Amino acid sequence: FFLMIRRPPRSTQSRSSAASDVYKRQIYEGQKLGNKRHGKGKFIHPDGTFYDGEWKQGLMDGRGKFYYSDGKLCYDGEFKNDQFYGKGVLFNQDATPYQGMLDYSNLESIQDYWIRYEGEFVDGQRQGQGTLYLTNNEKYVGAFNNDNIHGKGQFHRVSGQVINGQWMNNQLTLVYQS
Repeated sequence: FFLMIRRPPRSTQSRSSAASDVYKRQIYEGQKLGNKRHGKGKFIHPDGTFYDGEWKQGLMDGRGKFYYSDGKLCYDGEFKNDQFYGKGVLFNQDATPYQGMLDYSNLESIQDYWIRYEGEFVDGQRQGQGTLYLTNNEKYVGAFNNDNIHGKGQFHRVSGQVINGQWMNNQLTLVYQS
């Protein structure tokens, strides 16, 4: 239940300082160093998605925002080598409303029932500590690994009940008694 972003195509023109490229409906406006995007800039993909932020040697690197083609924010946070990396917030464009309580023992059932994830990323995947907000007002707060809920965490139910446990690849393996 994660969004992958494409690496923006490289420019075919060589300029330094501020520049603007238009190539096959791809648009880059911003700073360059040699023939590479470097510094602050905005890149618009042919499908309408776009990135606005910091670049390093032609790659999204540093602080930036990635937007869906309808202009809604997709990701706001840190990038490294064209990947979500560090702290950030990821928004689900296709969040599906869910009524009732989700099965916290099998979090594979989340699918598109999440609104946003706030936390740490490594190489484009949720990894480290984070919070996953669900469409039914429940949330998971805890550890993630390789884009899975994995490690110690808390599942907060709509009823106010908090389940303290250990998950492995989205499956609850141990409940801690409060």
